[in-house]
Amino acid sequence: MKVNIFTTVMSVLISALIAYAFYAFSAEEVRVLLCVGSAVCTLCTLIPTMGIQLADSRTTVNMRILSVVSFLALLLSHVLCAVSVASINAYVLVNGGLLLLFVLLLYLISKT
Repeated sequence: MKVNIFTTVMSVLISALIAYAFYAFSAEEVRVLLCVGSAVCTLCTLIPTMGIQLADSRTTVNMRILSVVSFLALLLSHVLCAVSVASINAYVLVNGGLLLLFVLLLYLISKT
């Protein structure tokens, strides 16, 4: 596994910008939760997308495709929660489940 420092830093900066966007455009009740949740979720999906390269190029491609799909699913979930001001419990359960599923699939892909 090889980590590219520059693209990892770019991933962190993009994640910070997305988190700030959710902080700025969400309702007052869920502002901090959406900011922290979106920062964690986008960071966990963008770093494997941009910053990590595995020894096998096929495994790297599978990891990046999974990361992009998970990033888009989590981003859509965050946007829907920011717009509709859903329940905090539903937000944590849905996004936590999606993130755990992503990490499990990423682990399984990296072990093949």
